[in-house]
Amino acid sequence: MLTSLLLLSHLANAGSEVGSVKKLGVGVTTGDPYVGVTGKYWVSDKSGFAVYAGSAFTYHTVKASFQSNFVTVGEDWSFGRLPIYWHADVLVGAYTVPPYVEPVVAVGGGAGTALQFEAVPAEVFGELGLAGGYNGFCASYAAYAGAACFVRPLVSFGGRWYF
Repeated sequence: MLTSLLLLSHLANAGSEVGSVKKLGVGVTTGDPYVGVTGKYWVSDKSGFAVYAGSAFTYHTVKASFQSNFVTVGEDWSFGRLPIYWHADVLVGAYTVPPYVEPVVAVGGGAGTALQFEAVPAEVFGELGLAGGYNGFCASYAAYAGAACFVRPLVSFGGRWYF
């Protein structure tokens, strides 16, 4: 993957801004989902839709997120800028504990920040939030039941390359 990004580096325009010139980003993420891929498409210079898909042995998930910047730090920095944004999420997934498949459906939200570089169309990001909803694993196993089992933290870190 790194080789592919290096081969595509000629597409980078010095001074091009993520979200205005470069609208579509793809990359990798860790957190929730634990190991996965991510994509983001900017619909305006401040808002976009992101998708995260990943897996961790017996847990598989897809999260769709609407994100909107509310403040940007470092607009005069020479190397990049640091927008801070809120996000609203829908999460669907499943625990696959053989021979069962236990569904997960949740909604949530939170805040994040992304360091968007000036010289290359790339960003690194971090997000924090909460989601609540149905968790089939918790519903099926009484030992895990309780409110804390149906409310989960949403934490993601990763990076995207924009085209």
